[in-house]
Amino acid sequence: MERAEIIELAAKLGGQIRDSEIYREFEKAENLYRADNVLQAMISEYTVQQQALSVESAKDDGDEKVKAAIKARMDELYAAIMHDDVFEDFMSAESRLRELMDEVNRTIMNGVNGREDDEEEGFSGCTGNCAACGGCAK
Repeated sequence: MERAEIIELAAKLGGQIRDSEIYREFEKAENLYRADNVLQAMISEYTVQQQALSVESAKDDGDEKVKAAIKARMDELYAAIMHDDVFEDFMSAESRLRELMDEVNRTIMNGVNGREDDEEEGFSGCTGNCAACGGCAK
């Protein structure tokens, strides 16, 4: 099989993934996430508060009361963001898509390495990058 044929098969697979229910759910959740102005404002404020805390902490004479107030606000924002339904739905959909992509990539690497299922041998998650590997099943 030539390189162009392999790339064509990969493009077809990408299209199949994009047409999957998992991807459609992710795309819907992502659109709602991006369109939620209240949520986006909280995330932006959290980022600004992080930067303010970093600046205040870097000062030799940083005010502990100011740092405590910033941390308290960050904690409030974090809790609000993490418990936001739109955010939770987005994170869940993103996780499901990532799991699918990990499984697809693992299956491709197993095929490249001539194995059917690397988990039976105890070598899960082979990326093909041996520098990051704890043991080789090749």
